[in-house]
Amino acid sequence: MTGFKQPPVNHYMRPFYVWSESHENRKHKKLCLGDKRRTRVYLNWLRDVFIAYTNKPKWVFGFHSEVSHGDNNLVETADEDLTETLKFLNEAHYLDNTVLILMSDHGARFESLREQVQGKQEERLPFFGIYVPKMFKSKYPKAYNNLKINAERLCSPFDVYPTFVDILNANFSTGGLGDIRQRSISLFQEIPKERTCDHAGIEDHWCACLDWDPLPLNDSNATQASKALVEEINKWTSPQRKLCRELHLQNIKFASKLMHSQNMLKFKRSNDLDGYKADLSGHTKVAYELYQIQITTMPGYGHFEATLKHDLKSNKFIISLDDVSRTNKYGDDPHCIYENHEELRKYCYCKDKKSI
Repeated sequence: MTGFKQPPVNHYMRPFYVWSESHENRKHKKLCLGDKRRTRVYLNWLRDVFIAYTNKPKWVFGFHSEVSHGDNNLVETADEDLTETLKFLNEAHYLDNTVLILMSDHGARFESLREQVQGKQEERLPFFGIYVPKMFKSKYPKAYNNLKINAERLCSPFDVYPTFVDILNANFSTGGLGDIRQRSISLFQEIPKERTCDHAGIEDHWCACLDWDPLPLNDSNATQASKALVEEINKWTSPQRKLCRELHLQNIKFASKLMHSQNMLKFKRSNDLDGYKADLSGHTKVAYELYQIQITTMPGYGHFEATLKHDLKSNKFIISLDDVSRTNKYGDDPHCIYENHEELRKYCYCKDKKSI
């Protein structure tokens, strides 16, 4: 969390932002630095890179979250600055030979919107937009057509890496069907229709393509899963028990179960050479079930969403740290471990805070 010992690129903005956040930002109006919006200061830097290196190949990466991380309603304050920057790049003809990607890493995670189905989907479906020059469309029509096709296919951030590799190597001529066995597929190749979250290495907790069936909040498995989640959270914080309080289940807000396809469970074999007719006389046994729950805990009123695997043989719930989302802000609740135990921030409620 402290950055690099040596700047990893020619122009590195982290030192400026670290200094600005601790020395300058508080002196000015909210979201401003002097007489400029801070989004404008940030986007001016991106613009200046193009001006300074007009005729040189370059790779520019910028990341800005100040206006979107805590309050969705502030995002619109960046609209004008972003529009002006995009207009500048277009009117100055920088986009004639530039691949431009505008993306986010996730949707709303903490606001009240996150409590709704829309917010749940947004967290799992970050925006990704890509622009390629007009000459690319005519020179590599197959690759461009695949880009358009892939807008309706299952993509993941892992696909960005092989896409960058293709850009670096100017490898656009193949443009065939991507290999579904690979975790990542270049967006200049056609992503197969049958690609699933499992193919793309997306864990069940983050997959937006699964069929979840809501459960009554008093369902015995939902209750058992919720208790198991709290127990597991307390196990994770137990090495820091001198600093972090033990949490207790306050409320179950939502519970659902992943429904297995009945035809998939009944499938035994194909009855014809072409595989069009299925023998559905099979009885595949299910070894585990998946549950997704939303709970609140005390002290601190933490909101958590988790996906748990229920091992039917042992009747135990299996939980991974990566499959738990904190869906409300933790603020300074974990201040006692904030610097040294980043992985526990969303779970720790420090003992020196008053219980809420």
